[in-house]
Amino acid sequence: MILPWLRIFLVVAVYLFAAVAASVMLSTAGVDLKRMESRTSPVVVVVGSAANLAVLAVTLWFLVFVDGRSLSALGLGLDVRDVLFTVTVIVGTGIVAAGFLRVLARTGLRTVRRRSLSGGAEAKRLATSSAVLFLVALQEEVLFRGYVTLNLLPLGPQAILVVTTVLFTVIHFVTNRITPAQVLSWLLGGFVLGYVYLASASIWVPILLHFTIDLTNVLAFNIAGDLALVTVSPPLTDRQRAAQRAVHAAVVVLLGLAFYGRGYATRWYRDTLHPRPGEVEARAVARVRADRRLQAPAGRGSPASSAGTFRIQTS
Repeated sequence: MILPWLRIFLVVAVYLFAAVAASVMLSTAGVDLKRMESRTSPVVVVVGSAANLAVLAVTLWFLVFVDGRSLSALGLGLDVRDVLFTVTVIVGTGIVAAGFLRVLARTGLRTVRRRSLSGGAEAKRLATSSAVLFLVALQEEVLFRGYVTLNLLPLGPQAILVVTTVLFTVIHFVTNRITPAQVLSWLLGGFVLGYVYLASASIWVPILLHFTIDLTNVLAFNIAGDLALVTVSPPLTDRQRAAQRAVHAAVVVLLGLAFYGRGYATRWYRDTLHPRPGEVEARAVARVRADRRLQAPAGRGSPASSAGTFRIQTS
């Protein structure tokens, strides 16, 4: 079990190096990454995109050439249930955000007003920011949900959820302002993203949910300055955002239970480490039958027509 931890350490170290290097470069250019509104500037977009692409490339290189796994091990498929769940949680994320703002406005805690983007310049900035947010979601989910999870499969889903959540929280300390409420928000976000990955076994589900959460922060909670579709006065506090994250996390978990049931271990976790009785033998039979069909000439009396007459030796 030492080697998986070492691989995780090396890939996370690459992530931290890239984050620190990007922060230093931007700091010399007069950009403070801990001010969220500064993250939409062109220099941040370029440097941040390059850093995320580099980390993504290193993670995939480790996955394929160091771990010896295929990219499909991340879970690149989406079945009907995954699609329905993803659409539902995306819509649910928007509803929770809108409902939270409505409650704040109704109770008089905040003044919430609608606004529209002023011209094509803001629309272009929003499109660029959205592309960067998707790249960030892609890179972080492939690393912290996909790669880390695959290396920790023997520990079981509960331990995986704890480790990925803690790692996801800690890495945000490098480029963000740290408060207890903000740490709680990261913990809740990491838990939700880890949960949906373990429930769905598809890396696209946490990627799309991660992107939706970040885009909601921009459009509804105005963390990027002037790209929001509403204005909130005075701005939300870290505690209020953490409260919204807690409500959102509860909604996502309830939807996950409704779509996937209580057993949230991934399909590939169950199939790889804990196959059901007779499943190994059944798969071996299926593989041999498929091989015989491919090797045998078509026609009556071929080995393919009598593929069920052999036995599988298991140790």
